[in-house]
Amino acid sequence: MHAITLQEATAHISSVFSDVIHGEEIVITDREKPVLKMTPLIQDDPPRPQFGFLKGFFAVPDDFNEPLEDFKDYM
Repeated sequence: MHAITLQEATAHISSVFSDVIHGEEIVITDREKPVLKMTPLIQDDPPRPQFGFLKGFFAVPDDFNEPLEDFKDYM
């Protein structure tokens, strides 16, 4: 976060907006007193999980595809 004067903000408004959009917080001062704080409303999306990110998290038993005892009467 950095501070700029009101005159600097009005003279370079497009670059101020660009900085805020890219995540920077800016305080605008008037006569050395903070009067405005600009913060971005849109946050970057969190990264999406990659395929295989749970590899090794759990183990599949060897008899996974075997018929279940509870369903013997139905087979």
